[in-house]
Amino acid sequence: ALGSRVRQNDQLALISDPLGDHEDPVRAPFDGIVIGCSRLPLAHEGLRLVRVDSLRSDSLWGVLEGHAAVLCLVGHKPESLQQGAMPPLEQPLCERATRTLVEAMADAGVERLVVLGAAGVGSSRRTGRLGLGRWLRWCLPEVMADKERQEWLVRSSGLRWTVLRPA
Repeated sequence: ALGSRVRQNDQLALISDPLGDHEDPVRAPFDGIVIGCSRLPLAHEGLRLVRVDSLRSDSLWGVLEGHAAVLCLVGHKPESLQQGAMPPLEQPLCERATRTLVEAMADAGVERLVVLGAAGVGSSRRTGRLGLGRWLRWCLPEVMADKERQEWLVRSSGLRWTVLRPA
């Protein structure tokens, strides 16, 4: 809950993939106080969920055609890299996956993109309570740099776009 004190390694949440096949615990990297919370349910009557490899454009063939918009919820997950679940990436995931998606959208003729960004990125860098942007950049420099590059890519894509920033 917001304002709760947590100790290092306390479980903060469970994150499941959109199709509910796998859950990963999120653990506190250090002692602290919970200052933010995000709940983003993906189940919706008008939403079609598909499983793709976000780094392979061929996995998007036949998925995007005929749609007016794409909702991109790809995130950066450094803990899987530390646990050895994935090979090290040359570039963090958000930028790479979004680049693949933007290219596939151009091929499929989809012109509208909605992206889940991050607080403290882009025009929100100097906004927010308690210096959230600076704090996030200090705690998660690689993640925030990746989200900056992702947002720059979206802004310069030529698509009609919206960036959502939970805070």
